[in-house]
Amino acid sequence: MEAVAAPLGIRPVVVGGMAVYFWTASDAFLTFDIDVVMEVPERLANALVQLGFTRAADGRHWTLEGYPQQVLALLDGLSDKESADLDARAPRRRVSQMLAAMRALGPEIAEGRAMPASHELHEIARAALDAEYA
Repeated sequence: MEAVAAPLGIRPVVVGGMAVYFWTASDAFLTFDIDVVMEVPERLANALVQLGFTRAADGRHWTLEGYPQQVLALLDGLSDKESADLDARAPRRRVSQMLAAMRALGPEIAEGRAMPASHELHEIARAALDAEYA
């Protein structure tokens, strides 16, 4: 986004969980989206649309669909060794609940469930993190 906004004289400012994570390097603040604040004139809006972003009905939020769903494809493609390594590291990173939630989606999708939209995956991930840190 910076590469598209900077030539227009716009400097996006990262805020929210990702900003806190950057400055603290604490996994407690790790997030799965990047919140930025910036002016979005028509020229930038057009460039974002060309990049595949869609503007929400509220006019404030932009999303790039498809990318969070990659986690499901990545999990499906892991070897047994890679999967075991991920299982071993997950508790230390406090993402065991999230990993289990993402893995549970695989069989559901194979049985016909539609691929979750980006916002649905964020909700699943947030609920899993809440359970992990409870």
